Amino acid sequence: LFLPQKVTFFEDSYENLLFYKLTISLLSCFILQGSFGRHRFVARNKKNLNQHYREIGVVDYFTQFKKPRLAQDVYQLIELYRGVNLLAAEYPGLFKETQRIRRKLLGMHRQDQKSSIGVLESFFAMTVAPEERAFPSDHPWVVLLEKYKGNFELASAHQEIYQEVSSRARHIEPFSFLPFMDSFEFVEAERIRDERVEHNAKKFSSSLAHLLHRSEQSPHPQNSVEVSTDQADSARLQIVVDASEQNPPSTKKASLTINNSAIEIPTDLQELISRIHADLGKLPEGYIAAAFGISGGGRAVGEGDADSENESIVEFVPYDEWDYRRHGYRKNWCSLREKPLKGVRSDFYRRTLEKHRGPLLKIRRQFEMMNTREHFARRRRHGDDLDLDALIDSLGDQKAGLAPSEKLFVRLIRNERSISTLFLVDMSNSTEGWIGTAIKEALVLMCEAMEVVGDKYGIFGFSGMRRMRSEVYKIKDLTDTYSSDVKQRLAAIAPKEYTRMGPPIRHMIDRFKGVDSKSRLLILLSDGKPEDYDDYKGQYAIEDTRKALAEARGNGIHPYCITIDREAHEYLEHLFGRGNYTYVKKIDQLPSRLTDIYRLLTR
Repeated sequence: LFLPQKVTFFEDSYENLLFYKLTISLLSCFILQGSFGRHRFVARNKKNLNQHYREIGVVDYFTQFKKPRLAQDVYQLIELYRGVNLLAAEYPGLFKETQRIRRKLLGMHRQDQKSSIGVLESFFAMTVAPEERAFPSDHPWVVLLEKYKGNFELASAHQEIYQEVSSRARHIEPFSFLPFMDSFEFVEAERIRDERVEHNAKKFSSSLAHLLHRSEQSPHPQNSVEVSTDQADSARLQIVVDASEQNPPSTKKASLTINNSAIEIPTDLQELISRIHADLGKLPEGYIAAAFGISGGGRAVGEGDADSENESIVEFVPYDEWDYRRHGYRKNWCSLREKPLKGVRSDFYRRTLEKHRGPLLKIRRQFEMMNTREHFARRRRHGDDLDLDALIDSLGDQKAGLAPSEKLFVRLIRNERSISTLFLVDMSNSTEGWIGTAIKEALVLMCEAMEVVGDKYGIFGFSGMRRMRSEVYKIKDLTDTYSSDVKQRLAAIAPKEYTRMGPPIRHMIDRFKGVDSKSRLLILLSDGKPEDYDDYKGQYAIEDTRKALAEARGNGIHPYCITIDREAHEYLEHLFGRGNYTYVKKIDQLPSRLTDIYRLLTR
């Protein structure tokens, strides 16, 4: 939902609050009834005398009319009528409570409305404030809208109302819905929806492939193409809607049957199916076929196959989340699980060393100079050898009648570094492509340098979707050796979902517990703002991340951020404080910059 940051229509703050509640509820109704859904818009095939209908996008639908803007205004009025009726049915108390402000908004609207379409104005008044009874209950439009069910009746109702309004005047100004609401932005809505459909399609195929792999329903690699096709054809994914649910349903339950064997679908996949069904009106068969292809070896083993592992069940850990709006924590608001990232066999590690051979030699020399240093401490009571200068001074004092010093020895002191560092890597879907590759290359060079200097270090990735499924991927723990398994996990780092930073940072704080190093660093590698699929956006996400970083400092941990987000300067100083972040302008500079930054932080 996109909402205004401030509402100042009324002098009374409570009335402004009611208007905000009304806006949220009405927008929710638009989403529930599919006002922006592509599947809702149909058009007649003019070449077919039988009036065959086909599915088209909303923007293309409106261009069929002689007056596209008027067609859009009529459609929005119809959706507003449906939304207000749904609101009155679902939230009768709120609808009654907002009666006075709805009338006030209608009065403001009439003062600003200069359109000559009196019939649309009357329809709008009847919708916003039905108490005024601008239309009788037996009006043809009301009867028409009350009767239609489904897409075909919607198209018929819309076209009939449009024709009646269009015939009344030759020149019609665009209708204004302000200040009650703004006009629908269908072009932007379609763009966002198309991006969401593409993301959900990939996520569904990957998640179902993982489920099939775990349930041993995936085909064998040697005949994966033939078997996966047969199984996909025989698979039956059934969408079930509980009779007790209200219409339209917000969630749908799904069950999967393969070869007469039922497979239980987890909750997160159920929610994903509901989102796909809300966008497309169905679950395309191609999605299921793609999942069988992936699970049966249809996808080549590469650097991004980390999610296909047969992982054990991992418990979720609850974490609080800071809500700056009420100056307090949401207790146990987020659930996080930590799981190992399955490595992949590839030549990524070798290729990275060859690509950065020259810089790597320089990095190793620089880090060798940072290694354990030895020096002699003079004038000690105990030591490995006599301190000649101290002995001469002691004999002189004795001759002069003074008490001679007992500190006559030299001791060899070994100053060992006491530094532990955790690297927290952003694995959101925005790191896909060359950005993700550069981050992995930087981590490989960083590991090579850390092995030279001997500091303790660990590497974790983070991603997730919504507050109940934040995920941290263990690539290397503080106590793990830099083995071939770690190198394979580095190659397996791949983009996943969203960037909810608060829970992973708090999880790293727990990871540092019991580590007795004098210096403890938390270095974040990210390409953008904290953001998640739900309401974890904007100021809310930034303030929760800032609070998590403050908690880290309170536990003696020094957080530092390296980002490639070109807009980062607006919020990074607010998050990390001045001097605790850096911005890498060119992504190909990240591998060398990461090691330079670590040297400066630990010298």
